[in-house]
Amino acid sequence: MAKKILSLLVFLLLISNLNAQDAPKLIDSLKKELRRNHSEKEKLVIYSDLTWHYRNISIDSALVYGKKALSGAKKIGDEKLQAQILSDIGMVYFNNGNYDEAKRYYNSALELRKKLKDEEGVAKMYLKLANVHQYQYDTKKAMQLYLKGSEYFEKTKNQVVLYSIKSNIASLYYDMKNFKKAIEYYNDVVKFNEENEQHLELSTNLLNLAGIYHQMNDTVKAVKIYNKSLKYCQLAGHQLTMAKVYNNLGEILSQNNYPKKALAHFNKALEIRKALHSDVEIASINVSIAIEYLKLGKLAEADKLLHESLDFFTKNNNPDKLVQTYLVMITNFAYSKQPDSVIVYADKYALLKDKILQEGILKQSTELETKYQTEKKEKLLLQKEAEAKERNNIIILLSIIAFFTAIAGYLFFRQQRLKNKQQEQEFLLKSAISKIETQNKLQDQRLEISKDLHDNIGAQLTFIISSVDNIKRAYAIENPAIKNRLENISGFTKSTIQELRDTIWAMNSSEITFEDLQARIMNFIEKAQEAKSDIRFEFSVDPDLESIGLSSISGMNIYRTIQEALNNSIKHAAASFIQIKVENRGEEIQILISDDGKGFEIENTEKGNGFHNMKKRIESINGEFSLVSSLSGGTEIFISIDKNKLL
Repeated sequence: MAKKILSLLVFLLLISNLNAQDAPKLIDSLKKELRRNHSEKEKLVIYSDLTWHYRNISIDSALVYGKKALSGAKKIGDEKLQAQILSDIGMVYFNNGNYDEAKRYYNSALELRKKLKDEEGVAKMYLKLANVHQYQYDTKKAMQLYLKGSEYFEKTKNQVVLYSIKSNIASLYYDMKNFKKAIEYYNDVVKFNEENEQHLELSTNLLNLAGIYHQMNDTVKAVKIYNKSLKYCQLAGHQLTMAKVYNNLGEILSQNNYPKKALAHFNKALEIRKALHSDVEIASINVSIAIEYLKLGKLAEADKLLHESLDFFTKNNNPDKLVQTYLVMITNFAYSKQPDSVIVYADKYALLKDKILQEGILKQSTELETKYQTEKKEKLLLQKEAEAKERNNIIILLSIIAFFTAIAGYLFFRQQRLKNKQQEQEFLLKSAISKIETQNKLQDQRLEISKDLHDNIGAQLTFIISSVDNIKRAYAIENPAIKNRLENISGFTKSTIQELRDTIWAMNSSEITFEDLQARIMNFIEKAQEAKSDIRFEFSVDPDLESIGLSSISGMNIYRTIQEALNNSIKHAAASFIQIKVENRGEEIQILISDDGKGFEIENTEKGNGFHNMKKRIESINGEFSLVSSLSGGTEIFISIDKNKLL
């Protein structure tokens, strides 16, 4: 067994040392290796490596493999492997901009490294945590951690890591606006990357170097370096950095008034962000695209994107992005000659800007108060700085109010002159706004109901499970009937919680696709396989159907019907093979669920609630449901749904 593990580790080391441009090939190689006959630990090592290689290609895939690896490592009690997997998952969250989650996983990995007395591992975790603090603008803490982590690598003379640290220190200088020092450090690091053919590192460091020249308004040099970074992104398969490069090039083209070229670059960045499921960045890029549409006079296209971004930033409570979106929407409504909307969004902009400024002032005041407790002289100095900033903020705020007051006055005067001609348009606009408000209220009610379900009923169900577990631990129950009854209560409650989560998911989804259903059914099948490892499942969805949108009611009824059918096959059919096929048949969607179990005679069997519930669910969305079964011949459930009649 030791030789087998050693041979696998040698294989992983060899493929990891291949050029980073072959990331997709590395992933294919690892998946092929996964299909071979390996021990549990060997499989976990491959899962861990898949997490690492997927981090810049598919965030969802990276997290699936990472969490599968972490669960397995905990089961076999391998703390060294756990530490590595925790670090890899932290990197995935870091790449996706979720810095709080990244910090949580990194700190867990750090504690394990310390426990294992892994000096090199501890140093690496200091560096990764420094990265997080830097991205959260805590430059002091970041510099401390970089220096703390570099001690080990200076001692071991590890040039690769030392230059990586040097790159991060250059980034810190950039954050402190010391551009000259930042450029000096980045040039030194880029030279080292080129000498050692480090394509992945080159793509990122060149992006940062170009960003400095971009900040200094030297766009000619910035574009040249951005294009060089793009070349290395393509070689390394680094999708995340590639998206940033395309976005930054789009900004430069936009600033120089080349809207069509800017649009092309923004759309490339958007395509990558969608593949990576970077929702915040998708919404931000849509705002940039809307600005270019405005320049090209495509007001309807701009309006659609701006409202999508506005809904997302509102839902995710992102005030900084909301302010930017409001500003662009004001311009859009002005171009569209909708003065009422201009005034409405100008007021929203001013109120939110004021709130952000006030929160900033409050934060500064809190920081000053804290520092006062430690050093009085420092507190006095900081108070003066805060007062100066507050005065500047008030001046800015008054300027904004004056600006928008002037706009409002001008638009009011213009509105009076055009009132007679615009009455019909205003009526239509008010009707549309009323409809949107009604839809928003309905959505708010759905969200409130789902929140109540989760917070109240979900908490009560969890309390039941906890109470049952406490009873089992507190009393030595010898009676098998009571013990079984408690197990049944606990199992039923857990199942109810899962069904509650599915219902909340459906309520919060304005539209459900077959791709969404596929993911949830696959999750259900994986859990079923854990309990029934002797059953083989086969599940396929016609690719033409993956993007078809369903209402939350239709999607949930289809999901529940398939789930009920699978439960029946697993519990009652004694099947060894269960198949689910979803096919596109012209105007119809056809779903087949079949098993090779013992079956039953339909004529001689009383149909239970499960059959009637499945039939009722499908008929409620204008579908047809039929069941065929025979003794020793298995069972087939056939569902046909007319796309034109689908609710």
